[in-house]
Amino acid sequence: MPSKHIGQRLWEEVERKTVQAVTQTNKPISTTDMLKMIVIKGLLELRPDEVELITKLSAHTIETAIETGDLPQDRDKLQN
Repeated sequence: MPSKHIGQRLWEEVERKTVQAVTQTNKPISTTDMLKMIVIKGLLELRPDEVELITKLSAHTIETAIETGDLPQDRDKLQN
């Protein structure tokens, strides 16, 4: 099975989202299943202009934004 590294801050967000889902549903949900759902949702919603943004930013810049929580919450602000 392929594996990729994600930073600590991003993993903590996945864990937080998992706890929220477990609390909401009162059913067990694994962090692995939550991560899969987040990736699938992202794949379905990722716009072409957002892909272009990735090519303009260095991997370090993206990782730093994730680690510090500086990613914009509003999709339109991603372009600025």
